Amino acid sequence: MRENEEFRLATQTDLVTIQQVCGDFMSDYEHRVEREELFVFYSKTDLLGIGLVERSNMFEGVASIGMFTNEAHRKQGVGKMMILQLRKWCSELGISPVAGCWYYNDPSKRTLESAGMVTKTRLLHVEVNQPKPSA
Repeated sequence: MRENEEFRLATQTDLVTIQQVCGDFMSDYEHRVEREELFVFYSKTDLLGIGLVERSNMFEGVASIGMFTNEAHRKQGVGKMMILQLRKWCSELGISPVAGCWYYNDPSKRTLESAGMVTKTRLLHVEVNQPKPSA
């Protein structure tokens, strides 16, 4: 990380700033803080973004990771840095991180891949219009 940057678990005192910067990106910020799932990434007092780690209910030792970058700081490596930090945190706890994004979200896909995540699948959505039967 660069000088004056801090990546850490979010606390209740971060909630107002998180809501101001991230809006309704996700729900239930307060409970995510209580469950120690939400991380903050600051440069001095400026919130660069938030990271999320949700432990899997289906697979032991697996967690889904993700991030939201403050719009004012996009395309500056902030998302990549958060994913790298989330991967490091998971590794220290013996957790395997997985991540994903919508198939059309190329910026997120590039961010995840730049941080070492590997694409396993891509969804292809196809709609077929059937011709109407003639009378």
